[in-house]
Amino acid sequence: MCPEKKDAFENISLSRRTVTRRVEDIGGNLELQLKNRAADFDCFSLALDESCDVRDTAQLLIFLRGLTADFQVKEELASMHSMKGTTTGNDLFKEVNECLDKLGLKWENLAGSSEVNETSVFISSGEDVRLSCNNALSDCKSTTWNYERFRDSPAVELFAGGIKKKNKKGHKRLSLGSDCSLNIKSVKKVDGGLYFCRQYVNNQQQGTDARVYLHVLHVSSSSSQTEISAGRSVTFSCQFYSYAGVTCDDWIRSERIELFWVNQAGVKLKKSDSRYQISAPGHCIITLTTTILNEDHNREWRCNVTQRNQLQTSTTYTGKSSDDESEHSSSGASDLTTLTPVSSSNSETTSRQTPTAAAIQDMITDPAETEARKTARLLFRVIVIIVECAVFAAPTVILLQIICDRRAAGMLLHLTLSVADLDLSSLISPKSLIVIG
Repeated sequence: MCPEKKDAFENISLSRRTVTRRVEDIGGNLELQLKNRAADFDCFSLALDESCDVRDTAQLLIFLRGLTADFQVKEELASMHSMKGTTTGNDLFKEVNECLDKLGLKWENLAGSSEVNETSVFISSGEDVRLSCNNALSDCKSTTWNYERFRDSPAVELFAGGIKKKNKKGHKRLSLGSDCSLNIKSVKKVDGGLYFCRQYVNNQQQGTDARVYLHVLHVSSSSSQTEISAGRSVTFSCQFYSYAGVTCDDWIRSERIELFWVNQAGVKLKKSDSRYQISAPGHCIITLTTTILNEDHNREWRCNVTQRNQLQTSTTYTGKSSDDESEHSSSGASDLTTLTPVSSSNSETTSRQTPTAAAIQDMITDPAETEARKTARLLFRVIVIIVECAVFAAPTVILLQIICDRRAAGMLLHLTLSVADLDLSSLISPKSLIVIG
């Protein structure tokens, strides 16, 4: 091609730096042309598309459609951004805002946009939750709910055409609300993930997805026993479960999520506290180690999760110790503390209510109930003593009876032999003895 320009081509420098510089110059020129065209727009609209490439990196495409003063419509690919972290609504807004700043466009001239509808819901394990479908039509027969835990794994269809898929694990805990919302009963930590609601009419999707990220807070204890004696150590583990397609560090950084332990007064526990040992093996898990004391009756250990300094949900472990000291002193056992998990949330999606510590204290300190407990425990103790006496006394009586029977049999045998000897001697006469001699 162009043999007459052979000498000119050979004189062109094609080093790595030169090629990079020329490509950057071409990109800068195209950006300048787009900026000049955008300056003529009286109003504009945006369309966003986010998808993953072969390396599983999210790519955000921003399309621009503008209208000039003489009613000319121009469409351009405004920008493409590689989003290596999360793809939340906040992240998308930052990328779009940066694109508009480069092109000199103002938000007040925006006439329309098409983007992903996305929300986040925080809940504690064991509670009921409601996930809203913000793109629902008038009839839920067009609604489809899908669930995705991992980015690389296929989505699981929970509802199709408003009908539940009963062949899916855990389908009994799922139901569809009258507003096409997804209801989940007794949330488990494996329920954390991405849920998206779609609308289909005549097998054609209508509008965009309504995405809901469900974040589950779960607290567990190192002891498998519900009752722990005083003086023993126990470790509480508080962990945050969410969509595994985004790393924990990205969730914490982008959504400004924080896990921490507080005492009964709501004061944040620090590592400097001598009684508690607090450690964070990762950003989405925090542990609390303490030694159970006798005075830990009704003491609460609460794990909070906040988003942008706003409390989203919390889970509490409450310790209850025995109030009958005489029972422990008579049996020789040490005081026990019962660990009871109690979940609570300030989210509107929470449908379960739990008794407060004050209500529990009122029930415990009721005089009539306390007297009834003492009477029942005393009666139970008397029954136990009677049973113990019967159990231990019965073998002793049987053993004594056997010994007496054996002694009586021995005396009878001895008496029989004595009588037999007496009869033999009387049968032998002196004459017989002489003859024999």
